Amino acid sequence: MLAVEMLHALSLNHCEPTQGPLHFSGIRAVIRHVFPRLSSYRSRTRFYAAARTLVDCRVPSGVMAGEDTEDRLKEFIDLSQVPILTMNLLQALPRTPSWDRLKREGRLVNNDAVLESNVRFLRPYDEVVAAWRRCVAHAYDPERLFARFAHQVDATYAHRIDVRAGGKVIMRNVREAIVLPFNILLWVGLLSNYRSPFWRAVRHALRRGQIDAAFGMGLVGYHLIQFSREALRGEQNASFYSTCRKPSLGRI
Repeated sequence: MLAVEMLHALSLNHCEPTQGPLHFSGIRAVIRHVFPRLSSYRSRTRFYAAARTLVDCRVPSGVMAGEDTEDRLKEFIDLSQVPILTMNLLQALPRTPSWDRLKREGRLVNNDAVLESNVRFLRPYDEVVAAWRRCVAHAYDPERLFARFAHQVDATYAHRIDVRAGGKVIMRNVREAIVLPFNILLWVGLLSNYRSPFWRAVRHALRRGQIDAAFGMGLVGYHLIQFSREALRGEQNASFYSTCRKPSLGRI
């Protein structure tokens, strides 16, 4: 019921989520709309926790490759400025308009363990996968990726609500607070071959007081670049829905 109240308030205030980390332009209006109606301390605490989750949430962009042209996908990546993109080969899901259309056209593939999509594309399958890899390489090229992160510092991070940090000062939290920044500085800031664009984005964030964003872009950027390089080597699935898994391990 709490989620329904929040989403209803968002719709009343015409709130739109921006790309990158979620920022509702009317989040303060949501709090004004819902919070006074919560009578108990417990319900208000739950609402505060839910609001904090919304503010801290990072929203990726889902991209289905295979039906659109490679140039148009790359254009979308550059114009949208979304740092995190989940790019999959098109997968038709039952009881959807896409499924019905492809079924009428005779383009559904059943039980083919070699293919990572259940769609028979208009272009050769290997060509579609190669285009997917080029789009992944384009999206997660370090220069482009950290430039999109730097754009989000101004476009969304600066507008997030400043909320009090939760958690307790216990040994586990202290250890994680030391180890994670150390790993980011070591593997991304010192030893990576993309440390220059990383430090440019970090300086941009720090000049605007976005310390958490600086560490966040290092952590997320490391894994996205790692993923893209594994994809180019054929070690990552072209579809998250594929039954053939290719696990990978990162350092951080």
